[in-house]
Amino acid sequence: MTSSEFVFSNNHHPRLSNAPRFNLPVPSNVNGTDDLRRSASCATTPTSTSPANFYTPLPVPQIRFPQPNMFAFPRYAAPPAPALTRKPIHFKPPEQDILDKNFFRTFNMEQKEDNSEKINTANPAASTYSPSDSSNLIDMTIDPPSATLLTGNVFELFDPLQQPNRPRSWPAKLNEAGTTTSTPPFVTPTSEASPTSLAGGLPKSPEASSTSSYPHPIKLRLKLTTFPEIQSFSRVVQQIRNEAQTEQVSANEIFYCKRVQRLTAQHLEQKQLPVTLHIFVDGAKEPIRLTKISLQSTVAHILFQLLEITRFDYDRSILKLRAREEYLRNEDVLCDIEYVYDCINSLKQLQFVLVQKPTYSSQNQEEQTNYASFEQFYLDQQEKTHHTLTSSLDIPTGSPTTKKSRSSHGLSSLHRTKSLNTTKQAAYSHQAHIAHSSNAPFLASDPRWLNEFRKDINHILSQIEQRFNRLVISQQSKLSISEQIKTINELIGFIRNIQVTCSYIESSLIVEKQRELKIYADQLIRKSQTNREQQLSPNTHQNLTRLLYDLLITLVNYIQTYCYAYLIPYEVELYDNENQTINIEQLKYPPTTEPVIPRPITESSDPFSVYIDSLFSIPPDSSIKTLRVVVRLCYGNETKARGMSEAKSTVRDSYHSENVSLKPQVRFDQWISFDDACHCALQREALLLFEVFASFADELELSSSHFYEVFDGVPMRLIGWCSQALFDDDHHLITGERYLGVFDAVTTSRTGFYSLRNVFERNCPILSVSFLDQAFVLPEVQARNDMHTVNFNEISRDKQEILSRLLKRPSLLLVDHSVMIVNDHRKQTFPMNTSDEEREFSIDECHFLWSHRHVVIRKSYALPKLLKSRTVWDYPSLIDIYALLNEVTHDRTVDEIESLELLLPAFPDMHIREFAYRSLISCLTPADLLIYLPQLLQIIKFDYTYSSILIEYLLKQSLNDHCLAHKLYWHLRQLLITEHLHYIRYYYLFLSLLYVLDDNFRAELQHEYDLCLNLKRIGVKLKGYKSSNKGNFLVEQFKEINNEFFQSRKLTCRLPCQFNFMTNNLDIPSCSFYNSLTVPIKLVFNPTDSSCEKYYSIYKIGDDLRQDQIVLQLFSCMDRIWKGNDFDFRLSLFNVVQTQERCGFIEMVTESETLREIESRSGTIKGSFGESALYDWLRLHNTTEREFRTAIENLTYSCAAYCVATYILGIGDRHNDNIMVKQSGHLFHIDFGKYLGDTQKFGWFNRDRAPFVFTKQMLYAMSDGGTSNDALHRFVDLCCNAFCTIRQNSSLLLLLLSHLCSSNVANLNYDAVRFVYDRLSPSATYADSITNFTELIVDSLNSTWTTLNFLIHAFAQTTSSASSSNAIPMGSTLSFVPKTYTIATDGKIKCGQVVSYEKRTHPNKHYVYKVRVERENLNDSTMIHYQNSKSLYSTYHYRTYNEFYEFFERLNKQFPLVNLDLKFTRQAEDKMVAQRRVSDINDFLGKLFHLTTEVIESDLVITFFHQIQQDQQINDTKEKSHDDFASRSMYDNPSNSQTKIRIQLRYDAGKLFVMVRYANNLPLISGNDPNPYCKCYLFPDECKSTKQKGKTIMNTRNPIFNDTFTYQMELSEIQKRLLRVSVWNNVLTSGNRALGEVDIVLSQIDWSKENARDYTFSSSIDTYFMSMYRYPRTTTDVLSLRFNQDSSCFICATSDGIRIFNVEPFAQKSFLDVDRVTYAEMLYRTNLIAYVPADRVTGLPSNVVNVYDDERKTHVLELCFSLPVVSIRMSRTRLIVVLVSKVHIFSFPNQCRLLHTIETRDNPRGLCELSNNDGSLLVFPFNAKVKGGFVQFLNMNGIENDMSYNPRIIQAHTSELAAIALNPVGTLLATASKRGTLIRVFSTTGLCEKLYEFRRGSDTADIHSIAFSFDSSFLCVSSDKGTVHLYGIRDPKLNRMVSIQHALNEAFGDLCSFKVAIEWPCICAFSGPSHVVAASFDGTFHKHIFTTDGKCNREEFELYLDGMDGCDF
Repeated sequence: MTSSEFVFSNNHHPRLSNAPRFNLPVPSNVNGTDDLRRSASCATTPTSTSPANFYTPLPVPQIRFPQPNMFAFPRYAAPPAPALTRKPIHFKPPEQDILDKNFFRTFNMEQKEDNSEKINTANPAASTYSPSDSSNLIDMTIDPPSATLLTGNVFELFDPLQQPNRPRSWPAKLNEAGTTTSTPPFVTPTSEASPTSLAGGLPKSPEASSTSSYPHPIKLRLKLTTFPEIQSFSRVVQQIRNEAQTEQVSANEIFYCKRVQRLTAQHLEQKQLPVTLHIFVDGAKEPIRLTKISLQSTVAHILFQLLEITRFDYDRSILKLRAREEYLRNEDVLCDIEYVYDCINSLKQLQFVLVQKPTYSSQNQEEQTNYASFEQFYLDQQEKTHHTLTSSLDIPTGSPTTKKSRSSHGLSSLHRTKSLNTTKQAAYSHQAHIAHSSNAPFLASDPRWLNEFRKDINHILSQIEQRFNRLVISQQSKLSISEQIKTINELIGFIRNIQVTCSYIESSLIVEKQRELKIYADQLIRKSQTNREQQLSPNTHQNLTRLLYDLLITLVNYIQTYCYAYLIPYEVELYDNENQTINIEQLKYPPTTEPVIPRPITESSDPFSVYIDSLFSIPPDSSIKTLRVVVRLCYGNETKARGMSEAKSTVRDSYHSENVSLKPQVRFDQWISFDDACHCALQREALLLFEVFASFADELELSSSHFYEVFDGVPMRLIGWCSQALFDDDHHLITGERYLGVFDAVTTSRTGFYSLRNVFERNCPILSVSFLDQAFVLPEVQARNDMHTVNFNEISRDKQEILSRLLKRPSLLLVDHSVMIVNDHRKQTFPMNTSDEEREFSIDECHFLWSHRHVVIRKSYALPKLLKSRTVWDYPSLIDIYALLNEVTHDRTVDEIESLELLLPAFPDMHIREFAYRSLISCLTPADLLIYLPQLLQIIKFDYTYSSILIEYLLKQSLNDHCLAHKLYWHLRQLLITEHLHYIRYYYLFLSLLYVLDDNFRAELQHEYDLCLNLKRIGVKLKGYKSSNKGNFLVEQFKEINNEFFQSRKLTCRLPCQFNFMTNNLDIPSCSFYNSLTVPIKLVFNPTDSSCEKYYSIYKIGDDLRQDQIVLQLFSCMDRIWKGNDFDFRLSLFNVVQTQERCGFIEMVTESETLREIESRSGTIKGSFGESALYDWLRLHNTTEREFRTAIENLTYSCAAYCVATYILGIGDRHNDNIMVKQSGHLFHIDFGKYLGDTQKFGWFNRDRAPFVFTKQMLYAMSDGGTSNDALHRFVDLCCNAFCTIRQNSSLLLLLLSHLCSSNVANLNYDAVRFVYDRLSPSATYADSITNFTELIVDSLNSTWTTLNFLIHAFAQTTSSASSSNAIPMGSTLSFVPKTYTIATDGKIKCGQVVSYEKRTHPNKHYVYKVRVERENLNDSTMIHYQNSKSLYSTYHYRTYNEFYEFFERLNKQFPLVNLDLKFTRQAEDKMVAQRRVSDINDFLGKLFHLTTEVIESDLVITFFHQIQQDQQINDTKEKSHDDFASRSMYDNPSNSQTKIRIQLRYDAGKLFVMVRYANNLPLISGNDPNPYCKCYLFPDECKSTKQKGKTIMNTRNPIFNDTFTYQMELSEIQKRLLRVSVWNNVLTSGNRALGEVDIVLSQIDWSKENARDYTFSSSIDTYFMSMYRYPRTTTDVLSLRFNQDSSCFICATSDGIRIFNVEPFAQKSFLDVDRVTYAEMLYRTNLIAYVPADRVTGLPSNVVNVYDDERKTHVLELCFSLPVVSIRMSRTRLIVVLVSKVHIFSFPNQCRLLHTIETRDNPRGLCELSNNDGSLLVFPFNAKVKGGFVQFLNMNGIENDMSYNPRIIQAHTSELAAIALNPVGTLLATASKRGTLIRVFSTTGLCEKLYEFRRGSDTADIHSIAFSFDSSFLCVSSDKGTVHLYGIRDPKLNRMVSIQHALNEAFGDLCSFKVAIEWPCICAFSGPSHVVAASFDGTFHKHIFTTDGKCNREEFELYLDGMDGCDF
């Protein structure tokens, strides 16, 4: 590109001539950020946008914009430069845009201020000014004087348009720029010269003052100001601080204990436990113990109890935790404190400290440092902030360090990375040098640079004001033309110096004014030559004055624009001699005093346009050919319009010095107008995105780039971008000029949410753009209030389904709306695996959803979808959009999930975001705020403005909650390190936090950071030492910290990872380091109170801890979700804080070990492949049975939670060193470097092949060493509950992840969100998700890769990972008692003696010695030190001789002066040796307990005699009572022996979901495991249409079914049904057998809650009895029915008593109120009733029989048995009691005694019949050894006389019996089997042969009852098919004939039948010769009449339970 291309400008917008020439800019909202890493060695210079006035002069012929090198000065002859007196600069700037070496060589930095004030007197001749000296007028020491110069234009000598190749030159001194050595000096503002030397001091003539309306003289200076983009933010911050000071708001510095937010089932269970409190008083080492304290006790009650023991001031005392600086309120209840439950679950003691109430004296307002404004605080804090921000840079190993003494403000630090001593500071006094050497993130944050910039600008302004005032009043002072020309020349030179100081940004406006001034001077010269005049005419002077004032306004705006662009908090102030500020409006022509009233932008339909001026400081890449700027009008991430400039070639400056190579620049000089984007269509949050594209000579440059486009056939690559908002905080459209620093497109991603410009890179390109001076404002939106909603059910079903699907679409969570959409399509592209239900809304779907907004607005979570469906967001549309916000709040609240969804980048509208902020703030609790803080700090990235409701809320809450302020402080420090693009936003928020906090707390925060600086210095140095020297180095450095930083315990400091811990020194002996790659340092901090616990942490350098922070935060959110759903999974979460780049604190979880360490105790191979290592370790550390059970429960719950959490988040690199277990059983994971699907690999091989880590070792421990059969099922249950709970709340988890995608953390993007989405599989059904996760559990359990991975890692690790140089001594621990116990825990021991010994054979032969220990009895509420007399009690302990010898050796090491002896021999231990050792041990113990109290009361002695688990187990075994004859109910069996089935019920969307999860302890089938499957029915169901079957699980007694049965019907119908779930054994060769069943009355289910529970059926007797509890009534349940002996009555046993009904006529005759009865029998129609009461616990049959006399209204007999009673039979002489496997025969009713007992076959149905005539014949199932339905006949006539008899036995069926019956005279027997297909009739006399066989049906049925008619002519049978069959016996031919398949003979069918309720148990009998009656368990009574021709008609039907409740007779 040649210079001619720049001659003519197309800067002729049609509206420019109408615009005011010099309008003040409207404050705009701009910002600058950076996403490039800043190196410690790289200086950076900020450049950015800021407002300025765009002014285009009136058209002049051949208007020319100057070239980029327009500031080339004419070279002057300078005097010899003095030698530099500063230190040499040890760097060579790669490219220096501001000053070159000549300047530094001629400028004495150390004497700058003095030289600037001195008058040049070196050359007296030159100091004399001569107007007649024409050579000085034109030459200015450029070339030898020449008279010919007077004939031409003087400015052609340095005009860049005429001399583009002329070299640039720098003046010898800055204050002499533009002058010659002979020019008389001018006084600067700092000069002490007389005011008369200034132009303002000259007298004014009346004529001049009358003709001039401009104020003069004018003075210039920089003043402190606020950037327009943060003006609103600054006002908010200032207001918060002022309100806090006015109201004296201060945070409550007493941090109280957290209260339980929600009581889970575990909390309620533990709430009833008594606890022991350990309270330390007055710094005592031993606490006061308060035992048996109820958790319902208040703290005040505890203090009163404590007051009875020891004296203290109750009113001034308070309890606090021993472990933390957390206090208890007096009104707190123990059960409400979270710490209490944590201690109970963690098996820790409840330890408190009694202290005086802290008296924190808040600072008075006078004591607070008063800052006039936020900006003043910003400047005052810059040095501290700059130091702390730059101190996080890495320190090279071995680099020298400098100690820093304690500063005056009380902060201490041992090290500074950069020295700020005055000697070196003088050498870097100039801003250019500071810019190159500064480590500040941006130069405006460097106080040194900012101070030098202010000095330089003020100095130049002082020179400009002198020249300006001299020229303005030249008419009065009678300046000659030559003097004016010279002054104009000097003025132009100083203006150029301003541009030099301002990073060489060449404003077109200034260039134009300079050009006009040069033209004016040129004309002036020509005029003076022509007319020979030396004075100007008044008219000419007025023109000059107007031009000068225009130039001054342009210059002021230029400096202001530059300051805004560089974030420099200054602006130019104009003032007069009286120091009164001059309004710049008064300088305009004509002067304006009234403000311009902006027009509503909705009134303008003109297209929006922007002027692209120039691109400065282009990288000197020779391969770049052309450049092009593409401008996008963006709204959020969408491009609304697009324009582009022409392609321009680069122009390079031809001047090259030995040290400087100036970069090329391009002038575009082009207006870009958006024809399809008019002003009225601009959105409030619209902005311009400028993209710089380049074409290269080398095509390979483009092939390697992903960001390239083709323009006019030429491919160009995106090399940079920047953005500018269009509206400011006051909704005014921006105007004027902007300087935008360009980001590198390779290292940063484009975004379009608020103004972003590069202010960090010193050499970044700078884009100059301008906007029209048009005053527009966006009017306030008035939302409509006439919106009418429509009921969702009023629209069609199809529309309802479509809308429901659209509202459930998760596209908002799965699409990254923060990335710019740069293609021509509106929507983004999606992965190939994206389903239709996951993609974004199409155009048609958006229109459909928005058109139905009135229908769905009231539905939950519909608002974000509705807003996203809106495609137009201009001003008219906002009226309807904002109306939705008003409508949604009428009927419902917007919860946190919907609020977080509205805060996604998809919604850039600030009104929407402010609505979401308010909704979110109303939902958040202080605990939630702490959890969601990382997301909230990411959300503000997408706010259009700096200030928001959220930021205001955070700052106000920080004033009230120092814990929040502490966490916010460290999060912001972390963001200042990691956030480069959005750095400025967080920088100001960080400063505002410090601004609102009081000085004391600000100092505390600085202490913490100083501590981190010292630790980082130590850590970096530690890596450079050899392993042998590291320990000594660490000790010396820690001593230095204790002495210098903590000032020998005088300085207290909190810790970044624990706010509630105060420390004043390090416990150096406990500190150490780990021999790993990053060499982490183990830090142990001592508390300020010696009675409190120490704090353990790790300081790590070299790893990015943000991933750990994110994973732990998501774990916390999951834990919150679980607890909100009544699940406490007992997660062990720890704090992680990144304090500096790749370094920070990790909290250590004490009393825990890794799985590798646990396994290593059993050996590497055995520990990895064995199953008992974890179980044995837990046994070792939990010495009591209660502790061990709690540990197993903790392990089960925590392991389930971490399995679910690590699976959902895809945590990888899971080996046995990344999984730890606490001694209390809590399992937890650490080290989350691999997450969200990023797995650990060996090359290409994936090490993490299991879904998650769940090993057989863990299951073995959970099942109590393999003894619990339901441990796996319980674990599966917990996992599935945890997984489904997270699935139900998946939106919250996905939202939290989505908001973190912009955090610049590795692998955290929207692919990670989709990964978690896929893991949660929200589209799957509930049943499928349960099934899938169960399969994952099984796969993980059976995975061999996990075990191999553990083994490989164990081999790869060294035996010890930590240095032992500073290891903690193990003097008080023993190998068999891993914990240390003290007198405070176990009490004082008086003596001990071995009383016996016992032999043991497991694991090998040895002897244990029983030791009796006498202890002092510690009463309740007593203190050990104050107790004088104690009662003694004995405990017994069992120790081996090797354990005694280990104890002896440890005693000798700890107390070497004690004279104790215990022999040790290696001989085999037998009885003789054991006896001898008893004597030796007793001698040893005798001497031991005669030693001093120091030894006896030592922790080692107390620990040895602590009662460990083996002691308790042996003692419990010996004390256990073995009563084999005690009667016990069979339902009191332990849970392991009970048969259980887990059933889960859900009703959703009109469907009943029955999920059968698993079953436990199913019975064996012929000694083999069954093949179970389950069936499901909904009764009543006559056609069995509801029958559903599940899959068969092979060969297991503990199957996991996970079968789901679905029934679609209304809830009202569901509640009328009974659900039966049965488990069957699948046998292919023979019929299936029922293993058990349960019935569930659905009307009793609360469908609003989770319905998942275990149902028990331990044997077939449960199946029988549970099958009878089927009456679905809420008042009465029928439990048994029975006809009396002559069928004239039937007796009904119910849940509330016994009822007796008469059959002919039907009526209730009696009611017996005896509570729940399971069985009842009556004797004919007498007053005797026998019944079986229900067990009070189980509700099933008890082992008691009661006989009641209804006439006397009293019980006359009670019989008790060892097993439950199944049934009863009665005759006039006998009472038969039937048990499960026995039949007892009693004499009855007189002298009731047991006559005989008979063993029977397993008889759960209680089958037994007694003849009615004389009761002599008894039939019952025979106890045969083979399978089959055998019946035994017993004649009872000789039973009473003990006569012998020959039993008669027949095999009635091949399968088990289901029912039997005798005819009234006892001659016939009818039987039925469990298959229920055949009814057989046998003779009871003679050979008992089979007489008849009747066919009931072909399918299996359950026979309920059989009955003969009075004359034995007919037989009736009832079954579960709902049918009563009648058969003819006397004349079988009356029956139908049916064929039996695969049989040669034929069987008789039935005579007739009738229907009753299907599946309900029913009994039947004959009430007459042709009448049959039936009573059903559903409460119905049926009476039918039949004929011999097969007809059967209903004669009567009754509801025998209706209205009968409470009847008395």
